Amino acid sequence: MPAPFIYINSWPGVGKHTIAKEIIKLLGERARIIHNHQHIDLAGAVLPRSSPHYQDLRFSLRQVLFDSLAKAEDTFEFAYIFTDVQADNDLGHKVVGQFASGARSRGCVFIPVVLDCDLKVNVERIRSEERLQLVAHGKGMLTDLGVLDEMRAKWEILKYDCPESLELDITHLQPKDAAKRIVKHLGSFWKPDKEIDWCKSD
Repeated sequence: MPAPFIYINSWPGVGKHTIAKEIIKLLGERARIIHNHQHIDLAGAVLPRSSPHYQDLRFSLRQVLFDSLAKAEDTFEFAYIFTDVQADNDLGHKVVGQFASGARSRGCVFIPVVLDCDLKVNVERIRSEERLQLVAHGKGMLTDLGVLDEMRAKWEILKYDCPESLELDITHLQPKDAAKRIVKHLGSFWKPDKEIDWCKSD
């Protein structure tokens, strides 16, 4: 069986990418990160977000990725960690459903993970020095506290309902500890062909 899709969903600035990097260390570098801004920025270079065709373009870009991962056997040994921000609305369900469908096409397990934290902590993290440096170097990450507050007030984060799902409140969790919990959960649904030291996640 190909290695799984790990789909990490949370509000901007909670710590998805930092935790994803810790997961890679625990999996012995046998995972790859697909950051949501890798296709957001590409779509934004072609169309403004206000365009009625913007979401269709993002959907098409994701589908090209999933089609490749379903066919390319030299990717099967790698778990793919996707980071995203999807609210519990019609668009969010459509997007997460596309990720789940991509996993089915690949023949791998889909592990949706929702990360949450208190608003106060979220505000601190979204203005962290590391994040501001990434924005300064051209990453289109959200740092506007007003937009974050509006998003959290208007929507709930989407929690995909399936037996493989995991929810974590990381308000008081360090990235390494959050990653260990995710990898331990992963071990309940996926047994890799090559041995992994699961004790690292204990």
